[in-house]
Amino acid sequence: MVLVTMVAVSSCEQVSNDKKPETAPSKPEDLSLPIDTVALTDMLMSREPSVPLSGDLRPIWKVEGRIYNNDEYRTVSGLTIRISMNYKDTTIVVDTEDIDLKTVIPPKGTRAFARRVQLLPPSKGAAFEWTYDVISVERQP
Repeated sequence: MVLVTMVAVSSCEQVSNDKKPETAPSKPEDLSLPIDTVALTDMLMSREPSVPLSGDLRPIWKVEGRIYNNDEYRTVSGLTIRISMNYKDTTIVVDTEDIDLKTVIPPKGTRAFARRVQLLPPSKGAAFEWTYDVISVERQP
């Protein structure tokens, strides 16, 4: 008598108990640039003839100028300019407003801009002046 035995061998995948090490979430890339990366030129501010009728009743001013990117290699993608209204020949600030500009300025390039802001000048009859400062500059990733 002949006894035939068949053994079935199934293919098994090897299960690994090795876990991949968890990586800490990466910090967002810092896209800021030094403030002197840009230069503002030909800055003008003029009072708009329109008068707000409700809401913010401060006078409307048009601020315009040119932005020059001093960097030879990096492209500027945005900047923030702070406009201040001061009593003339003093450092007393009456009102400020920040202008956020999202514009691409290539290396060694120039872009013009114009924005409307609402600023309260000093009391009637008082001499005033306005100033501007770049407070932040961003680059393209």
